[in-house]
Formats: sequence, structure tokens, C-alpha cells
Amino acid sequence: MAQQIEIGTTTITAHQILAGDEPFIIDAANYHGLGTKPNFNVGRAGNVVFIDYDVTPIADGTMVLGTTPYKPHHRLMLPCPAWSTERGKDRVIQIDESGKVYLLNAKANYTYVGQVAYFTSL
Repeated sequence: MAQQIEIGTTTITAHQILAGDEPFIIDAANYHGLGTKPNFNVGRAGNVVFIDYDVTPIADGTMVLGTTPYKPHHRLMLPCPAWSTERGKDRVIQIDESGKVYLLNAKANYTYVGQVAYFTSL
């Protein structure tokens, strides 16, 4: 039997963590590692989705980075740092309800590198 851990009124096992009021389970059945594409990859561990990106737009404007099959509960706006110490160059990643991932108002020839994470349904 797995070790039981009590946190408040919730009991979890050693391979779980608590996310809000619900246990978050990490096991082989619901873990999908990041892909191997050069600029946009999606991975999942339980109900947490990770997006890894590294892009340098060739033109100003909003660009589609890709689509995730793990749809968020609602649309999201997440920080997207530029590869710079100048915070004014940072932008925002938007994930809509369909799973499409955008880099909003990107600037040409700036590199945007990072990872974002969000919750989805199991």
C-alpha cells in the first residue's frame, strides 16, 4: 500500500501533490513529455500543461505559435519575456478555448524564449 499523507482534510499518496483542493496525480498514464519540435512543444503531467517556445518573428504583429490538444478551462493571457533585459520588449501569450496559442504584438527580430504552464481537465 502506498504511503498516505494528510494535508488538512485531504489524504494523498506519495506520488500526488495538492493543487488547490484536488490531488494532482503524476504517473505514467497521464504524463506526456515535451515534443521535439525546434520552436514550439507541448507536454503534460497530470492536469498541468507545459508549453515550451523559442521564436524570432520576421514581422511585427500577432503570430500563431501552435495549437495544444490540452484545452484550458478558459482563455488565458500569460507573460512572454523577450530575450532581453529590457522589460518593455516583453509580450503576452494568449491561449484561447480551442487550444490555439498566440504571441500577441510580437516585434520583428526579437527572440522570445520561455515556458508557460496552465491547468486542464484530466
